[in-house]
Amino acid sequence: MRILGPSIETIELAEDRGLYRTMMDRLNIPMPTSRMAATIADALRMAAEIGYAVMVRPSFVFGGRSMEIVRDEIMLREYVAQPVVVTLKRPGRINRDLEDALECEADAIADGKDVCVPAVMKHIEQAGIHWGDSACVRPPVSMPARHLATIVEYTRRIATERKSSGS
Repeated sequence: MRILGPSIETIELAEDRGLYRTMMDRLNIPMPTSRMAATIADALRMAAEIGYAVMVRPSFVFGGRSMEIVRDEIMLREYVAQPVVVTLKRPGRINRDLEDALECEADAIADGKDVCVPAVMKHIEQAGIHWGDSACVRPPVSMPARHLATIVEYTRRIATERKSSGS
């Protein structure tokens, strides 16, 4: 039976923070300074290199579950000690937290070649804090047209690179 939806490789690319970062670099899409951490020692060293506050994002979690904005070393030690966060098998990404950032989502429909981006949504909450159940505004009327055009272009690049088919 044919199962519709993304391939295992496509899911892995989206959820493995290291693979995703490599793709974004290849596509020349900017991202905050970040490092991968597989141990508590890695996480502490990398957060110190990047500078607090940092966002810690475990790989392979659903809807942003277990993401956290960490403001200092004590908070990071408590956070990375949790078993779901950082492991040798599933390292997490530590990246610079962007203060006063705007978070958006884009929906795309693709057939493996052509990509249509019918909707861009602007999150109402502070960037980086939602777990997949955020409130959004669509269309993002308060967003400058140049930002909207950039989001659409980046969405097209990502969908084309992933050879996305469907929505």
